[in-house]
Amino acid sequence: MQNNFKLGVNHKEIIKNENVKGILLTFYPRNTTDQSVGLNSFSKTSIKIELRNSKTKRKIQFFSGYLDGLIEALYAQETLYESVFEQLNDRYQVYIPFAASGMITPLHLKDDIELVVDINVDPTTFSTGISKTTSYVEIETTVTTNVNHNRYFPVITEYPIESGKNSATETLGSDIVKAVFIVDNSFIDYSSSSGTKISNLNLTGLKKSDLTTYNKNVSENLLFNQQRLMLAVNPDSTVYNPVIYIGEPLDNVSVDLQFNQASTPLNKIITVKLENY
Repeated sequence: MQNNFKLGVNHKEIIKNENVKGILLTFYPRNTTDQSVGLNSFSKTSIKIELRNSKTKRKIQFFSGYLDGLIEALYAQETLYESVFEQLNDRYQVYIPFAASGMITPLHLKDDIELVVDINVDPTTFSTGISKTTSYVEIETTVTTNVNHNRYFPVITEYPIESGKNSATETLGSDIVKAVFIVDNSFIDYSSSSGTKISNLNLTGLKKSDLTTYNKNVSENLLFNQQRLMLAVNPDSTVYNPVIYIGEPLDNVSVDLQFNQASTPLNKIITVKLENY
């Protein structure tokens, strides 16, 4: 599937009869003289991706929110993170893979199963001077012959932290394979950010593989060092919003957080879990 749409409109894409492993969004931001303009923030682009079974009426939501949150869930502490925000000649590209915890989970869209994408790229996603007439977005699926035997589907959920708090406790649910804490807006260096950070983290859960208890209790220093180790393949990479868990599926996950200052509206936890479809 490949299609184009304009900025500032509610665009719906219904994807059928493909074995989809991901979606590529390519943004072509232009001014009135058809010259490329820069990125402001992907927090201005809303997106909802949902898997639907028209026969059973079941719906599984992959993600619903703003594109910056989806990027954090997919790319936090990955070496590809910075490339998402880089302008490639006259375009920006965001690839949305259907994968989690090292597993590629392609969607076999046949019979009654379809993938529905609702997206609105607000013009303020890009810099001043953007033209809705000359700018557009290309949406394209990437397909594969690989089979998702377990029929896993990644589900991304956001848990806002109440503002003005020095600590927080959150219950994150089961089948969790990744969790990210949002300190600041996307693409802001963790070390230089003045945003609220975790001074102590205690995350517990039950390992799905052997039903033993998992416990992670770390300070800010140790959490930061873990982020650097995740990026060790490219030591020059910058640490941004920290990953507080990544690994095998955990059930009954809860997290206790202590902050270095009062929490702000920016702070939230974003999780990725696996669900059968």
